Order: sequence, then structure tokens, then C-alpha cells
Amino acid sequence: MQRIVIVGGGLAGFEAARALRTLNFTGEIVMLAAEDEPPYDRPPLSKDVLAWREVTVHFDMTAVADVDLRVGTAASGLEQGAVLTDAGSIECDGVVIATGSTPIALPGTSTLRTLADAHRLRDSLEMGAEIVIVGAGWIGAEVAYAAAENGCSVTVYEAADSPLSAALPPDLGMRTAQWYEQLGIDLRLGERVDDVTALGADVVLAGLGARPATSFLGSSGIELRPQDGAVVVDSRLRSSLPGVVAVGDCAAWWSTRYDTRLRVEHWDTALHAPAVAAAALLAGDDADSRVDPYDPVPYFWSDQFGHTIQYVGHRGASDRRVDRCEEADWAVGWFRDSDVGPQLTALAVVDRPRDLTQARRLMTAATPIDPEKFADASNAIKTCTLA
Repeated sequence: MQRIVIVGGGLAGFEAARALRTLNFTGEIVMLAAEDEPPYDRPPLSKDVLAWREVTVHFDMTAVADVDLRVGTAASGLEQGAVLTDAGSIECDGVVIATGSTPIALPGTSTLRTLADAHRLRDSLEMGAEIVIVGAGWIGAEVAYAAAENGCSVTVYEAADSPLSAALPPDLGMRTAQWYEQLGIDLRLGERVDDVTALGADVVLAGLGARPATSFLGSSGIELRPQDGAVVVDSRLRSSLPGVVAVGDCAAWWSTRYDTRLRVEHWDTALHAPAVAAAALLAGDDADSRVDPYDPVPYFWSDQFGHTIQYVGHRGASDRRVDRCEEADWAVGWFRDSDVGPQLTALAVVDRPRDLTQARRLMTAATPIDPEKFADASNAIKTCTLA
């Protein structure tokens, strides 16, 4: 390969460039960043930036040799052997799609996705400002916390009957409702917002999730998942088009571990998936024999209201729940039977990082765990194994 184009200037794109050079690719790397910003990390936007903490969000591009970075240049299309942009087509031998996702918005709302979004929102969070957030998911909770800490009057509307409804069962989501109350935030569950203008707020932020940013692929012939437009990739992150891989929020990969297709919109995936995608791209027809599949135990976290929520794994509808600890720092696991014994398929914890670390290690190794021992919070999870 002589030239590889990376479409996307976020963490996944940066890590793809780093992986290509680590794997001794000596050809040309062109990185297209749609924003007028060098590549940067997004998690600090809803945390450090909104809290006015001094933090460096941009990646050190000097750590990756010879990358032709083109900021303010978005891909407009893809065809065999070329990426299309408004500035012309770029011929290439390989493509890494790392375009991330686009926030779901309502008319009259703002969103939080870019560094510019974060700066505008931060400047609006003044003492006494009326802030409305539509959606009590991860972003909604983090912004609500930042706004309340800045002295704003905050109202959060959530159509579901509990916060974090897309990730947690209702009773677990409801355990976070007291955090809103403690900061004087008006949390309105089971209420939809149909008319933003009627809210009369200084700022209305939509925290309704995001969809893969793949609209530019519409006429490319690449396979996209019907329900969300994610790029369909195999276990080595290869798309249906030869020489094209996809990573991060925009990709849905096949997981043998869970026997299903996964799309995980979190930092850990963007950090680790590019190494597999880059290796598969360079290996070409030999990828199946030379590159290990990408099949992690998914992990994500959220810092909100002075607490850290962490979630690892992927639970199925029939997995049985085991509560480990129901105190302020709680932990809940889900189990599935296997030929070697009960497997912990997912774990949600609040302020119990040791539980998370030990469980993640055992889940990655597929080590069977005794659910009864697990349920006793006095037992370290690493001591609950059956192996």
C-alpha cells in the first residue's frame, strides 16, 4: 500500500494512524478532520471543559510520523480506490472510517459533541441561568451536574421512567435520581418535550444519544446496518468493501464472545479497535491467519454528581441478575451458564473500581465465577472463581 486515508479526526482516527506507523507502514497517511481543529479527545468536554479546568484535549500529532492532516476537510463520498471531498478526490489503497457519531437534536436545541460546542455551552452556564436538558442519559447527567455546580437552575426532562434507561434497569437508574435532588435539579421523568420554545430557558441541550456519522457513505455500496447506519464490519473490523475498515462509534462489529453484533459508543473502543483494524488492512488477504479478532469485553464509564459509574460486559435478556452490594457504592452483576460454569456477562458498579477491575480481568479470560460468593460483597471478586 502506498497511501491510506483515515476519515475522522477523533481518538479512533488518531490511534489508527499511530497503529499504522507502529506496524511499520511507510506509505502516506492522509487524515481528514471535518472540524477546524487538530484531533482531540472528547470525554473531557463534558467534564473538565465545562468545569473550567485547565486540560489539554488535543493529541500530540508529533508522536505519529508523517501524517498529512487536513483539518476542515470532511469526506463527501467513498468509491473503490478513492475518498471524495469537496476539495476533490483522494486516491488511496486503503481507508479507515473513523467518523464517530452525530448527536440527535431537536429543533431549537443545542448539542454537545465538539470542542466548539463545549466552549459555547460552558460560556452559557452562568450563575442563575435557566438550563433545560432533554434526556437523562450519560451526557445529560454530566451536563446537569456541571450546570448545577456553576449555580444554574437546571431542569432535566426524560421520556423514560428512570434515568440512564438505555443502559441500566429502571431500579438501578432510579438509584441515581437522588443525586439530582441533592443538587436541587428538577428531574422530570416520564415527560417528553415536544415544543422547545415553550420551555423559556436560556439554554436547551439535547442529550438524546447519537447516530453513526455515515451519511457520506450512502452511495458507496458499503453495507450499513439498517437500524442505525453503522458500518457493518467483521471480527477484524473489515467492511464489505475491500481495503476499507471501520472503527469507533461508527462501526458495528461481530462478537464471537457474545454471538451478536456490537456497537459501543465509548472511549475504550476507540482506543483499542484501531490496532486490529490497521493490522487487518495491512495484512490484506492474509488477515484471517495473521490478525487476531477484535472481541473485547466492552467497557465504559461516566463521572457524574461526584460519583463514577462503570459498566463492563454485555448482558443478554435471559441473563440472571445478582446484586452484590446495595449501599451507596453499589454493584450488580449478570450471569449466564456455560459448559465450564457460570459466566459473569456484565457488571455495573458505582464507586467500586476494584470490583470493576477484577471482574473485567476474569470476564476477559472467561473464568467461571460462583454467583453466591459474588453476592457477598465482603469477598473480593477475584476470590469468587470456580476454576
